[in-house]
Amino acid sequence: NNEKLIELFETLRTKAMVRREVKLGIIGGGRCPMVLGFLRPTVLLPGDIAQDPAAVEHVLSHELAHVRRYDDWANLIQHLAQGLLFFHPAVLWIGKRLSLEREIACDDHVLQQGGSRRKYALLLTNVAERIQQRTPLLAPGVSNNRSQLQQRISMILNTRRNTSPNLA
Repeated sequence: NNEKLIELFETLRTKAMVRREVKLGIIGGGRCPMVLGFLRPTVLLPGDIAQDPAAVEHVLSHELAHVRRYDDWANLIQHLAQGLLFFHPAVLWIGKRLSLEREIACDDHVLQQGGSRRKYALLLTNVAERIQQRTPLLAPGVSNNRSQLQQRISMILNTRRNTSPNLA
């Protein structure tokens, strides 16, 4: 089963044109999928999601999109700026907006790979329900924010909006 998962990961990595060295790791359940690391990022996939064939391809595609877009570095720079400019009211708002836009771009990548909008929205809801623990600050795209999840699902289901998974 691990061999099939690694094979799927490498296939999706090639399909997403990820040129960076990236590894796959399995973590305990109750956590959300995430990318950790800057020079040699690792996609961490919760074991319960790894056992769900309907979810694993979409989740891996989403996380690999973060790696391809260098969202780990963008997130680091964002947090540094927020730390330096913590006193400015607009900085927090801009930071939240940037995080949401990164997530939407990765969601668009998954949908361009042929995912069903409705099924993907349900998958996001199911993954959010599984999250039981706080996530690392510098993991790109990791959010426990309900309103952000609602906005993402709304964007996923909106067929009339402009979509672009590329780095803007």
